[in-house]
Amino acid sequence: MKTRITEMFNIQYPLVCPGMTYVANADLVAATANSGGLGILAIGHLTPEQTLSEIRKIRSLTHKPFGIGCALIMPGARENLEVALNEKVPVINFSLGSPADVCKRVHDYGGKSL
Repeated sequence: MKTRITEMFNIQYPLVCPGMTYVANADLVAATANSGGLGILAIGHLTPEQTLSEIRKIRSLTHKPFGIGCALIMPGARENLEVALNEKVPVINFSLGSPADVCKRVHDYGGKSL
């Protein structure tokens, strides 16, 4: 199946599992990716150490594209975002704030920002 979504994110189906707090963990994100969709890890409630651990767990479970969801208004959001940028997460989904200052960094390593 080819759509603008599948081509943009290099996924098989135009299916996106959003970063739902306490639900969208590494297991769900990897399962979504392995099923042909795009899973988004919720990081707003995590510490930077937990964010790193979840990203690395996703990578141990799949080699397919995935993303993180970053609500910029949350405490610790910038620290978690730095972890995701350092790990070169393929898709960074922003909400509740302006990501203008980091979009270039995402695009520099070939990532997508929403």
